[in-house]
Amino acid sequence: MKIAAVIVAAGRASRFDGGNKLLADLDGLPLIRHAAGAVAQSRVTSALLVVPQDSAAIVEAAGYGPWTAVINADAMGGLSSSIRTGISALDPSIDGALFILADMPFVTAKLIDRLCETFAQNDGVRIVFPVTRDGRQSNPVLWPRALFPALSQLSGDKGGKALLNDHGDLHAPVQLDDDAAAFDIDTVADLALANALRS
Repeated sequence: MKIAAVIVAAGRASRFDGGNKLLADLDGLPLIRHAAGAVAQSRVTSALLVVPQDSAAIVEAAGYGPWTAVINADAMGGLSSSIRTGISALDPSIDGALFILADMPFVTAKLIDRLCETFAQNDGVRIVFPVTRDGRQSNPVLWPRALFPALSQLSGDKGGKALLNDHGDLHAPVQLDDDAAAFDIDTVADLALANALRS
């Protein structure tokens, strides 16, 4: 089963007042390096790093890894544009695409591997995602190849939530051991809390 990770790092981060949040320091490393590092340590087949134009600093901050940087020329078009960019850059042999948001520093390689294992156990036909202890759907989301065309048709500043809801019969949720994995950083206050959690 061939699974590609798609690290989404082309967002506008309009709620973050301290510059580019993916370059901000979290526990001594750029924020993006935490999610990217989890991908690098996981057992995914390949990885893409979706970045905006003029993204050399983001690529450098991600550090060394098995990914190929892909430019989202329409980054201002919102999250859906990064999803479309990632899907269009996938190798044709890929069975599933795991979309990981670069601002989620507590996603681990262990969690990524659990999602991939669940995908394989379901013959690569189900949508796999983590759920919190109170039942909330979280990221990353692993999509089967059959839904790549639908992902390519998404528009606006939203992800695949509506598509996910439309295919409830394909859900294969994975229970999170630690709800911190569902934490994402939108504001400077979020970053301060993440640093406190790390200490």
